[in-house]
Amino acid sequence: MAIENAYDYLKWEYSRLTTKTKNIEPKDFDTFFEQQKYKYGNENADLYESNKILFRKLDEIASELKLPIEEQNRIAYAILNRHSENMNKVLKENNLKLHYDIVLGTLPINDLNAFVCPFPNGQMLLALNEGLIDFIYLMGRVVASFFTKTDEDKDKDTYSLNEEVISEALENNKSGHAKFIETLVLYFAYENLHISSTYYEKDNNKQLSGVLYDNAELFVVAHEYSHIILDHLSPNRKLKKRFLDEASSLYQIMRNWNDEYSADALAVQSVLANNRNKLNGWMCGYLGVELCISCLEVIERFYNIESSETHPSAGMRRANIQKTLKQLLPLDHSKNILDNSKFIQDIISTLWKTHKDTIYNICDKFNEISRI
Repeated sequence: MAIENAYDYLKWEYSRLTTKTKNIEPKDFDTFFEQQKYKYGNENADLYESNKILFRKLDEIASELKLPIEEQNRIAYAILNRHSENMNKVLKENNLKLHYDIVLGTLPINDLNAFVCPFPNGQMLLALNEGLIDFIYLMGRVVASFFTKTDEDKDKDTYSLNEEVISEALENNKSGHAKFIETLVLYFAYENLHISSTYYEKDNNKQLSGVLYDNAELFVVAHEYSHIILDHLSPNRKLKKRFLDEASSLYQIMRNWNDEYSADALAVQSVLANNRNKLNGWMCGYLGVELCISCLEVIERFYNIESSETHPSAGMRRANIQKTLKQLLPLDHSKNILDNSKFIQDIISTLWKTHKDTIYNICDKFNEISRI
């Protein structure tokens, strides 16, 4: 089926995908939260009330946005739109222009994936799977829980970057271990991250987790923008296509890996530029980049793959990104950032090595039951 524009394309994808997935976007927030209240328990009653206010505000913000299609999840779209606005600000500040009509959209798919797709009418669709937003958020919460607050500054949260302190947290933070297992089981077996108990529990390291998942999301969006900026999807290039599944007309471009490396390099610059005026901005931005790469890495480990048709391995991408950072910043700055960001990789790697057998066993049992 030939589809000539991004809007019809999104509409068609939603029509087939929503028959496979549950759309849990609340239509009535009071009813929705009343139904979810028991999940918070008495100990998180304050969180229940604050979340109700937060999601109502998010929905109000999203309601002011012009959605690409009526079916679009409003809150997921609002997240993508915010990162897109940040990218457009960075482009404007650096006198860079896009020569395409960019259409944004999110899809109700569990996958950790994002893509750009050109259309004959000159539109360029930039789409994120909702599973990417959920997975990065939950992993940001997990990783942040292994950092310990210090009393160095009473006006803002500060966290210890001492290796012994983090190692001790990895040994003693049983809740963080449990959340890691839950997140991966919900992603790989249930294919539904929305039911994670993490959403109903207080985030004690909210400032840090926010820095992690917000900049990880921005890096993904910046990477896709970079493909457009660098003209990787030019109609003058001979590009191979890989369709996402047999029923879909949606495809990924199978680019040269050098395209991925150059898109990563420009995306890192964009994330740093967006954070440059914030306290510890470069450090905060790069921590998010490392979270994103580490999330991709743990998925590769689960499937025991080193690379794909469309992308080099997470480890290869990390090495290229680190090389870019060293070229961008003075040696002492880049070394400090890389030394501290390594804790993100170490935490996720340690959790995977500790619990991979448990995760495989749970997923195998779930699949056995599902076949009955």
